Amino acid sequence: MVGSMKVQKKQRIERDEDKDEDDIISSLPDCLLTGILSYLPIRDSVATSVLSSRWRPLWTLVTILHLDQNKTSTTSDHTSSFTEIVSRIFILRNTVPNPAPIHELHIRWHKNCLPLHVDTWIHATFRHSVKELDLSINTHPNQPLELPQSFYFCSTLRVLRLSGDILLNPPPQAS
Repeated sequence: MVGSMKVQKKQRIERDEDKDEDDIISSLPDCLLTGILSYLPIRDSVATSVLSSRWRPLWTLVTILHLDQNKTSTTSDHTSSFTEIVSRIFILRNTVPNPAPIHELHIRWHKNCLPLHVDTWIHATFRHSVKELDLSINTHPNQPLELPQSFYFCSTLRVLRLSGDILLNPPPQAS
């Protein structure tokens, strides 16, 4: 009786291991997985990194970032939470070897926007060959976001959408 229970337990363990080997999603190529991750909210995309070592770096290969204060913040203090989360995303992306370029950056910051942080994120994105930039920024009326001077010389940018409190002040050389 004891011997047959050990055999049944061993067979069950072997079946469970076979199920792990049949993980079809993890066997997909990185480009397909990162394409799927790009449709998830960023916090869900990053959360997949805890699934396994195979998934750990995948979120850093996502080329489309949707950063929305209403969907990203986790605390009642939306400003510091959003700032910390987005800053960590850029820091972590830059610490992996060969991070993927950011083709699209969408930032929606609707409450208590701090232009200095947005400016830093835009600079970081330009280093990643951004092709599309979509900013919806609401700041204090006396402190609009002034796009950095380097913005006007970004050779990779193809699409630009701006809404909210954004000041366009191109340098004379950009005219």
